[in-house]
Amino acid sequence: MNKIVIAGRLVEKPELKQTNSNKSVASIKVAVNRPFTKDKADFFTCIAWEKTAENIVKYFEKGDQIIVSGYLYSREWETPDGNKRYATEINIEEFDFGSKKKSDVQETPKPTPIPEDADLPF
Repeated sequence: MNKIVIAGRLVEKPELKQTNSNKSVASIKVAVNRPFTKDKADFFTCIAWEKTAENIVKYFEKGDQIIVSGYLYSREWETPDGNKRYATEINIEEFDFGSKKKSDVQETPKPTPIPEDADLPF
């Protein structure tokens, strides 16, 4: 079984691109904090296709928390100068929203206290 789930923050704003066959694709980089380690993170490249890619680009910004699940795969290619390159990526099958950046979260207003002797309609 090949299944991976990660939760982290987007390192950059997602960008939608089109393949030669006109399919939507988005590549995102997700920073995931290492457990039990302060100030260390791992960075995962994740690929989303078609509607999934379009929705991620539509609803997420740099710094937003995202939860992705999918499968892990490796690919290799050869550069024009003959060097082999390798990449390990997550193909996104599903995603979910995490929290927004702290700077985007608005503080909930505190309710105004009602005096004890107020004439209430109930």
